[in-house]
Amino acid sequence: MDVPAARVAGAVFLLVSISWNRMGPSDSRYKMAFVIATVGIVLVLGPDILSPSDLLDRFSGDDASQDMGVITVHFAAWAILLSLGSMLTIRGSRVYGAISPTTLIFGWLLVISSITVAMIFRPGPNLLDPMGGIFSIWAALSAAPVILGMIAGLIASVAIVAWSEYSEPPLLPTPGLDDEERLYVREIVENHLEGGLD
Repeated sequence: MDVPAARVAGAVFLLVSISWNRMGPSDSRYKMAFVIATVGIVLVLGPDILSPSDLLDRFSGDDASQDMGVITVHFAAWAILLSLGSMLTIRGSRVYGAISPTTLIFGWLLVISSITVAMIFRPGPNLLDPMGGIFSIWAALSAAPVILGMIAGLIASVAIVAWSEYSEPPLLPTPGLDDEERLYVREIVENHLEGGLD
């Protein structure tokens, strides 16, 4: 029987690592975020990844949907693909500079792969024959209105954000600090630095 204590601890470590990473380089805990995330991943996936001998058999077994290890590995597979694809898609768009078509295409391929892994290749007896299992053409067609509604909502949201960004006139540059403001800011910074050294 799978004891989920290590997996729960790993999930907690992953959440802590995300919180610490968001603190940024100004906080000393930021340096430990990657280490904590690595420990969390090992605790969550380690019991199965480090002993993969029967993992494939368990993936296609009758009780795959009840096997926490199988469910965790399946979730990790598509979640990692989705995360990497999302990061590459954002990186390849104009958010962080010039558009990179190669990065965008590769990112979207990873996103589509994650959806495929999540929706089609589900653990169970029909793992390698998804069309004969849970997934079917009729199920896809019946879900089409929901998917189209989600896409329409996403397009509307993007259009509203784009319209609000481009319709607002550019702001004038912020004027520089005068002498009194400079002295005030310098005093605050010096007080904080002295407090940090104590």
